[in-house]
Amino acid sequence: MHFLAELKGSKFRFLQGYEVDNSAFTLSKQESVISHLGKWLVECSEEGLRVNETSQFQVFIHRVTDAQVLVSSSLLSLVKSLSKKPCLSWKYFIDYIALGPFPTVLTPFEGVQYLAPGVISSQKGFCKNDNSSRRCGGGVLLQHIEQYLNENIPSESYAGLEYSGGLESTILLNALHRLKPGKVKLLHINDSKSGTSDDLSHVQRTAEKYNCELVVLDFGERSPFRAVKLSKGMPNFPHPGLVNMEYIEHTFKLVQNSNITMVNGAGGDAIFCSRPQKALPYELLRSGRVFSFVNSLSNLSSCYRSPLLTMMKEAVVEYKGLANKLNDPKGFLLREMGCIDIIRQDYLTESLYYRNLIGMPVDENLTKSDRRLGALVNLYQMTTSPLSAFPGRYQYPFLSPSVLSLGLNVAPEKLLKGKVDRHFLRQAAYDRYGDESVWGTRKGGVTGLTQRAMLHNKQDVLDVLLNGPLVEKGVVDVVRIERLVDEVSVGARKCPHFLINLFSANLFIRHWEGNYA
Repeated sequence: MHFLAELKGSKFRFLQGYEVDNSAFTLSKQESVISHLGKWLVECSEEGLRVNETSQFQVFIHRVTDAQVLVSSSLLSLVKSLSKKPCLSWKYFIDYIALGPFPTVLTPFEGVQYLAPGVISSQKGFCKNDNSSRRCGGGVLLQHIEQYLNENIPSESYAGLEYSGGLESTILLNALHRLKPGKVKLLHINDSKSGTSDDLSHVQRTAEKYNCELVVLDFGERSPFRAVKLSKGMPNFPHPGLVNMEYIEHTFKLVQNSNITMVNGAGGDAIFCSRPQKALPYELLRSGRVFSFVNSLSNLSSCYRSPLLTMMKEAVVEYKGLANKLNDPKGFLLREMGCIDIIRQDYLTESLYYRNLIGMPVDENLTKSDRRLGALVNLYQMTTSPLSAFPGRYQYPFLSPSVLSLGLNVAPEKLLKGKVDRHFLRQAAYDRYGDESVWGTRKGGVTGLTQRAMLHNKQDVLDVLLNGPLVEKGVVDVVRIERLVDEVSVGARKCPHFLINLFSANLFIRHWEGNYA
C-alpha cells in the first residue's frame, strides 16, 4: 500500500504510480481508515495515525509537512518516492550494533519512521495501547493460541512450524495437529558437526508420530556468516537472522512458492520465564504476601541448589538491579552488552538520546515489567524480521495481543515450581494435550557453530565487518574488530552479540546500496 495521509482532513488518498499494489486495500466511506481484505489496518485523525495492534504489515511513514504524512507498507517504495534520497540514520545503526533489535520508531533511514502494531503517532510523539489486566487459567490461554492459529492460517494452507523440540514449539505442534491434521510441516535446524547431541532421532520420531513432513537444515553444511545477498526481496531492517542467509533464503522460497504459513514459538521464554526471576521473593515480601514469599524463596533455593539465606541476599541485590534496569532499559543494556569494545565512545554517548520504550507501563511491579520488557523486545525482533515482510505468512502466536496480555498477567509465583521453570505453561500444556514431552528440557544444540563458521568464513566475515559506511565514518574500531574475530574464530572468546549485529548491519547496507544518499 502507498497512501498520503492528510491529518487536518483526517483522510487518506491513494498515490498512483508506485510499485505497491493497492488493489487489496480499501478506504472507509469517510476515507479515514485503510482496510486490508475487510480488516482495518491504519486509522487517520487530526491527532495522528494509529496502527491496528493485530496488524501484520510493516508500516512506514515519512512526514511531508505538519499536515501530510506518506504511509507505506513498502520501505523501498517509500524511499524511492522521495524527491531526495534519505541518508542512513547513524543513531539507528549505533543503537542496533549496541543492542540488536530494540523497540523504537526509528528506521535505518533519516526521516522515515516505523509504526509497529498498536503504535499511535502524533505531533506529541509515539505511544502504544496498553494490554488488559485480565487473568485466566492455562487452558484458556492455550485456547487463545489455538484460536489465533485458526484465524490466521487459511484453511487451505499448510502450517510450517519452526520446530526446535523445546516447550513452545511442542505446544504449537500439538495445537496445529488439532487444527490441521496432516497439513503440518516441521522445519528443524540441526548441526551435524556440533559437539553436543542434537537428538535428531527424537525430532524424526516426533514428525512420524504427528504425521508431519520434516525438513532438516544442517548448519554443519550450510555455514552462517557468508557475504551473500538475498536472491529475492530486500530486508527492511538489519536483523541478526541475516547471518543465517541460507535459512532466510530457504524460508523465503517456502513462503513465495508454496501455500504455507510459517509459525514460530518466540515469546514464551520471556513471558513465562525460562530463566527464573531471583528478585521475586523480595518483591513479594515488600508487598506483604508472606506465604507467596516463602513459597517463591523455597522454589528458587531448589532451582539453584542454594541455601535460603543466600537466595534471599541474592533476591535483594537482584531487585535493586532490576529497578535500575527498568528505570533506563536502554542505558542498562548498553552498559551490559560491552559494545564499547568496538564503538567509539563519542558515538555511543550520542546514541542515548532516545530512551523512552514504547509500550512499557511504569506502574507495574518490577518482575512483571521485566517480563514485559523481554516480551516487547521479542515482539520487535519478530515484527522486524526479514520474514515479516510477507504479511500474514509469518506467525508468532505467543506474542499475539491476547496471548501476550493473558500471559503477562499470570501470577509470577506460578512460573516456577521446584526446579521446573515455566511450570504454569508446562502444566497447562500437559493438561490439555497429555504430551509428556512438555516436561522435557532438552532440545537441539548447535554448540560451537559460530566459532567454526567464523573460522571457515573468516575472509568473508572480515570483508563484511571492515567495509562500508560505518567503517568509513569511523563509528567502529577496525583494529578491535579484527582482534575480536581472531579470538572468536579460535575459540578463545564467545562471539559477542554486537559483532553479529555489526555483521548484519553491514549486510543490510549492502542490500540497499544505491538507495540512500
